Amino acid sequence: MPIRLLAIVAALAAGPANPVRPLKLSRIPHISQEATRIENEPLAAHLAKRLGQKVVLDIPKDYDAVIEQLARGEVDIAILAPLTYVVAKKRMPELVLVAQLVAEGSGQYWSYIVTAADGPIKTLPELSGKSFAFVDRRSTSGYLLPLGLLHAAGVKLGPASFAGSHPDVVDLVLRHKVDAGAIASTTFGHMRDANLKERLRILAKSDTVPFDAVVVQPNLSNDVVSLLRTALLDLNTRTDEGRAVLQGLTSSNGFVEATDSAYDGVRRAVEKVGLAP
Repeated sequence: MPIRLLAIVAALAAGPANPVRPLKLSRIPHISQEATRIENEPLAAHLAKRLGQKVVLDIPKDYDAVIEQLARGEVDIAILAPLTYVVAKKRMPELVLVAQLVAEGSGQYWSYIVTAADGPIKTLPELSGKSFAFVDRRSTSGYLLPLGLLHAAGVKLGPASFAGSHPDVVDLVLRHKVDAGAIASTTFGHMRDANLKERLRILAKSDTVPFDAVVVQPNLSNDVVSLLRTALLDLNTRTDEGRAVLQGLTSSNGFVEATDSAYDGVRRAVEKVGLAP
């Protein structure tokens, strides 16, 4: 067999010299691990199509696990809650911020402290000594901001727990397993069939906070980062394709340009309550 033909056969047998590896996408499990996975599968598929390489979705068990994934280099792209972003960015300054999520027609949302509407508690000071459910230690609206509201009101809680997700906090409050809890304002939309406006009483509302940040590892090529940013910024619910990808449980509208300074208010809140990074 001619030498050139042998070389071609050997090359074909060996496969591509530089196979394109899958990209790994992670997101905080804000509505439960499984629900977050289902909601973000269309996004992973859309990004794979736009980037021209497979995107593997991985939703970990809690917020801190996403930070650990990034630190170990196990994921390439991550969608982080504001507090999770601030913590991750402090630990890994090299992370690249590529976009910010927009949902329910806004780039910002609030934290609510809520109690059951059919319960006896009507004001924030009445929570002193009462049981309370937070979401996760790295949740902005489910821990950081309500902690600030409670501190400002001089409330010293009784037993406090972490439910793991915003819907789980609602469940505990409505079943009177805890006296009150902290959730994101968007939870009312996420659980639109649960009639929360009638069943929950809002005791306090925080200042606004920006929605989730999309970050990537610094070792991704400039070409991939540019393609990713364009794919995200082009994606919105004004198009049929965008609605198919984004209109899941949490009513995301798309993504916008992001700046690190947009999360400075979160950093100030961390300092104010003395929260450990």
